[in-house]
Amino acid sequence: MGKSGIERRKSVNELVCKVVSMYDKIFKSEVDDSNDEFWEELFLLWANKSQLCLIIDQISIDQMQQIKQIVNRFVSKCITTITHQEGIRVYNAVQTLGFLIHAVAKKKEVLHCSFNLTDILFGSDAGKTYMQMLIARLCSFLTGNYSPVLKTCTLEFFLTMATVTENINENPLMEYFMNNCIFEALTFILEKCVDGNIHGRAAVVLLALLINYQKSVRENPYMVKLSILDNDLALNGYSFVLSRELLRLNRYFENALPNSTPSLWTFFGSVFSSDVVQLPSIQIDHSVLLALYEAVHLNRNFITALTTVPAQCEEVKVHSTDVAFSLDDKAMECNSNLFATFLSYCSCVISTLKGIKTIYLNALLDQYANMLMQDLSLSFKVPLFSRPMLHRKAEWKNHMQAKPLACSVLSLCVEFIVSHLMKAFPFDLYSQVLGIIHRILCFNKRCKIRLEFQWSTLWNVLFTLLRYVVNNSRMLIAEGDVFELCSQVLVILNVFITFGDTFLPQTEIYDELYYELLRNNSTLQAMCILPQEYAEKDSPYNESAKKLLNGCVNVKAILSHFLPKLDAAGCNVLSKEQILAIVRQSYVTLSLKLQENLDNFSRYQEKSAEVRSVVIETSESLNSSTLEQAIVIKELQTIR
Repeated sequence: MGKSGIERRKSVNELVCKVVSMYDKIFKSEVDDSNDEFWEELFLLWANKSQLCLIIDQISIDQMQQIKQIVNRFVSKCITTITHQEGIRVYNAVQTLGFLIHAVAKKKEVLHCSFNLTDILFGSDAGKTYMQMLIARLCSFLTGNYSPVLKTCTLEFFLTMATVTENINENPLMEYFMNNCIFEALTFILEKCVDGNIHGRAAVVLLALLINYQKSVRENPYMVKLSILDNDLALNGYSFVLSRELLRLNRYFENALPNSTPSLWTFFGSVFSSDVVQLPSIQIDHSVLLALYEAVHLNRNFITALTTVPAQCEEVKVHSTDVAFSLDDKAMECNSNLFATFLSYCSCVISTLKGIKTIYLNALLDQYANMLMQDLSLSFKVPLFSRPMLHRKAEWKNHMQAKPLACSVLSLCVEFIVSHLMKAFPFDLYSQVLGIIHRILCFNKRCKIRLEFQWSTLWNVLFTLLRYVVNNSRMLIAEGDVFELCSQVLVILNVFITFGDTFLPQTEIYDELYYELLRNNSTLQAMCILPQEYAEKDSPYNESAKKLLNGCVNVKAILSHFLPKLDAAGCNVLSKEQILAIVRQSYVTLSLKLQENLDNFSRYQEKSAEVRSVVIETSESLNSSTLEQAIVIKELQTIR
């Protein structure tokens, strides 16, 4: 390194030492309020998060109340600089204030301190006024002609405020957002193509967090505003951001896959080799999934964006110094609609799933989404990933026929069921997947939609699931409620049995259903026997076992009606055509019970743990995000 490099590094170290010494003076009350030169010089220096946090950490719990006035004054100087200055001082003041809030809140959260966070930071009297001024000023940065680095800094500051506690409902700083709404500033970012590309993810994640603050106990203004939003530019921008983020994860997964061409030799190698193919992991992006869920759940206008290819920028113009914000061209190419991209992402997630992770697919299947998914005039090609198994290689199914999106959802469910029959059985996910299938069938039945799908594939994986659960019931019953799971499968089968003629495409497919029921009669009989022991004794699964017994009525009736007729045919082995002929001849004398509530499904129950995971993820990402000082200085020298 040359002399200039050494001198440059020495200069940086001197500045770091200087800002740290200035922090020490502030917390030792060695700075006079009237010393404007000190504060102006401080905010010309690059904020030092680690040292500021260290100083706060070293203050004892008893001393926190004693330094309240010092912290209040420090916060006041930050806000005054933000609201009255321009350029690099504003950027450093926003950074400093964010670091200070993070440090004090972290101390309270980790040590379970009893001090009032808002009082320590802003004071009891001036807090509301300060924050009203601050938030208004920061929103002007987001909506005005300001540098991208300042907009990024502003959004990160807002996210810092929103994530100071893991339980978002206990975050006192969220009240400032409720009283000073920033919804319009966030949607403004989504409307603008350039801003959406650079800041869109932060905007939608922040909006999702704001929506979840005490949403079940009070009127949340962000919920109300999102539910009535009809701005197509903002909704399309929202859709584009989510599509781009999911597409980026899909491409990362695809590029990380082992690049091998299947052949006869690789097939035999996979059969006789004990090596397990290691798939790349894919990030479970809870933040994006939560943002997607909230948009679908709250805004009926957004449903159309699910099945529409997001509009892209024809030309993205950013300043030459926006090195930190350059985007991969491929990441901006969203040539598929949001729902198709989401389904592709889900196929990647479930292929690498080893534990129980929550997916939001169930929540997306409300009536409006169902209606668009099953619109026969809206057909799309959806690439789905299949994990490697003994009989197949890992592959992307890219060359499939364009079909309604509901077909892809069902294919995804089929893939999950057949590929996750494991010892560490994911009961929760199986319950969600079966719930998804049930919702689609209920919609088909109510609207008499005859969806072209390989229904026999679905029936076969349901029987495979039942067979696995029955054969391993002793092991699985210690992990979860196998009777409730079997009841869910049985409800789906009963929907087909009772109403299948109203939504299956051809009558021959309804006949196929009975053929599959008879072909899997041993599995069904074992399932009917399974709950008897637990229904008759006092056990935790007594009620669910009784429920399963009651649900077996029609299956027992079908087996007892058709099996004797097959035996009476006088042939050891009947062909499929012979069995179908007997089935068709015997429908008239078959008596079935019309069971109640077959077409009623359970609503998705929101879980606080899901929002908590988003808060933690967001907070961690803020801690790891950095911008080069040289880029910031260069940006803020030329643009406000």
